[in-house]
Amino acid sequence: LVYAIVADETVCYVGKTVQGYSRPLNYHKNDVMTDVRDGIQAELQAGRSVTVWAKTDGLHATHEGLELNLIEAIEHALIRQTATEFVDGEVVPVNDRLEQKEWAVARELLKKCGGLGLLGTNIPEAYGGVDLDKISTLVVSEALSHHASFGATFGAQANLTILPIQMFGTEAQKQKYLPGLVSGDICGAYCLSESGSGSDALGAKTEAIRQADGSFVISGEKMWITNGGFADVYIVFAKVDGEHFSAFIVERGFPGVSSGKEEHKMGLHGSSTTPLLLQEVRVPAENVLGEVGRGHKVALNTLNFGRFKLGAMCSGGCRVAIGHAAKYAGQFKDTTLVTIDQAFGGWAKADRTHFADGGTFDQIYQPGR
Repeated sequence: LVYAIVADETVCYVGKTVQGYSRPLNYHKNDVMTDVRDGIQAELQAGRSVTVWAKTDGLHATHEGLELNLIEAIEHALIRQTATEFVDGEVVPVNDRLEQKEWAVARELLKKCGGLGLLGTNIPEAYGGVDLDKISTLVVSEALSHHASFGATFGAQANLTILPIQMFGTEAQKQKYLPGLVSGDICGAYCLSESGSGSDALGAKTEAIRQADGSFVISGEKMWITNGGFADVYIVFAKVDGEHFSAFIVERGFPGVSSGKEEHKMGLHGSSTTPLLLQEVRVPAENVLGEVGRGHKVALNTLNFGRFKLGAMCSGGCRVAIGHAAKYAGQFKDTTLVTIDQAFGGWAKADRTHFADGGTFDQIYQPGR
């Protein structure tokens, strides 16, 4: 959705003031308000709609009773552009290599995500993040889902590995693991499900035996682990002494850790999904995540926050599907087929032109319709 903010004689065009996906998200706010009246005119001439918001003060604008925070709108538009152009420019061109299980490519893409700040939107700057608001996190999640397989890879890193360490880790754990995960230099995975405990995750059979020196020896098998084939760090859930459900940070380099064969899936072929095999893996006491016996707090809160962002990823997938469907339908002139006019209920020509050009559905709601 294109916004034009009008203030006196100056028109500020939001969303395309920074060209290219390579600009980090922690840009200087004063750099983004640019007079690009010609850009808005070009959009109108192309048949695309522009929503004009009248500026009411230094930070807000209004349109048909709605209020917009200008700085937030600019930030979110630029963040969306950064993430979308990263997917289109970096991920989509290597789709075949991802589907051929070249996980070195997936690792390199995660590292590029880290360089752009996409992995650390809700992580404090002290640990390498950019510490943005929750809407920014949703914007990034939605945009990254435009490539479903890499969206899963990204989600396992940003949502299921980084988040639990940020929410439940000790200061030492955060200092040790978060900078590398947020930068993409190391990759992560979340290991909760087992063959006999999917939705009943607390029924896990993986066991952690407490040792005299305070360490734990973990044995068991986790199933359907996203990023399992190449992750360096795993969030693993096991029952201490067969009873106390707990979370651990397990490194691939610990003796006894290995990945099983890639699952043969119906979809998401460019995402790694494997079992994780744990054969008497010794884990130091300082790698307990949270408290012994309180692993359910780690597991469920991580999943809850993850689902919050997964909702945006589902929305992003829908936008892409609608865009592709409309582009395909726009190729046909046969009156026996459902036309775009019929499919979308006679919406404005500007919207249909946007779809036919292969754009995504960025105007689900428009005031007055």
